[in-house]
Amino acid sequence: MSRAPFIVYSLPRSRSAWVARFLSYGGRKCGHDLATECATLDEFASHLRSDYAGTAETGAMIGWRAMARRFPGAKVAVVRRPVDEVYASLGKFGLGGQQLTDMLVERDAMLDDIARLPGVRSFTFAGLKTIEACSNLFEHCLGVPFDWEWWEGLANVNVQVDVHAQLRFLEANRERIESIKREAAEESRAPHVVIGPEAWETMWPEVDALASEHFAEVEGDLARNRPYRLDEPAMRAAVARGHIRITSARVDGVLAGYCCWNISKDIESAGMLIATHGPWFVRNGFAQLALGAKLFDASIADLRSIGVKCAFPHHRTQGRGVKLGAFFKRRGAIETQRTYTLWLGG
Repeated sequence: MSRAPFIVYSLPRSRSAWVARFLSYGGRKCGHDLATECATLDEFASHLRSDYAGTAETGAMIGWRAMARRFPGAKVAVVRRPVDEVYASLGKFGLGGQQLTDMLVERDAMLDDIARLPGVRSFTFAGLKTIEACSNLFEHCLGVPFDWEWWEGLANVNVQVDVHAQLRFLEANRERIESIKREAAEESRAPHVVIGPEAWETMWPEVDALASEHFAEVEGDLARNRPYRLDEPAMRAAVARGHIRITSARVDGVLAGYCCWNISKDIESAGMLIATHGPWFVRNGFAQLALGAKLFDASIADLRSIGVKCAFPHHRTQGRGVKLGAFFKRRGAIETQRTYTLWLGG
């Protein structure tokens, strides 16, 4: 079975050529600036599917959303170097000016966006001089144990791109490069939406603010007696044991919503796995109806994948939940009970 590729994004002069050499390991080849050889995003993706295990790219961050759609399982890393250092390094080759500064600042901001995505590992130009950072990068991208001898043989090797030759290549290939840039810009106008099961470790603590917002909306007056304070260790343990399943929705890396289910065995029907609906929420500003429906349907698909036979969705009788009964019925559910809240505290 073929593995998902890896992509390492960085600005120029950030050890990208060295990274490409370092990650070309065990018969697997890591490309370097493959995007500059391509006229379309599909051509770029085809290289990663057939010719390379991954690639180190210094300009392809402008198409990161498109690549994330084409390779949802890709391992992604970013290598950061201060823009002023990159500018000074390029200046040694006679490059400079406001246009270059603007481009570097813009692409550095794109690296910020990529770094916020779940599962992305961030490294620094200076940090790649250490065995700890290189070990983490190696294992993250390649998915194999770190090879100390391989690293030691390359640690002090200065892998450099012939900048002037590269500039001549870029000029000769300008038409194709402009074509892929236009396509990347067009695809980037649409937000990158990822919906699917997510580990608690990648959601916390970002989910805390979202859950607090959700709690305040649905609990109303009850919140005075039952204030929001998430028991994070208990939640983490329940997810780890498989007692809670979480499907999340992320828009450009930002956590926009979630749908949770409590998983248990049905003591009244031996051997049957069932799921009781937990919190389901999409925050304001994220196309709540459309995204909420996709989130719910994805969570149901996830329940089926783990063998759940019966699910018990629920909704509130106030706020946005009032009309959800019709939504559930359209998906084949039938109304079987009503739930009440009885406060027993002082």
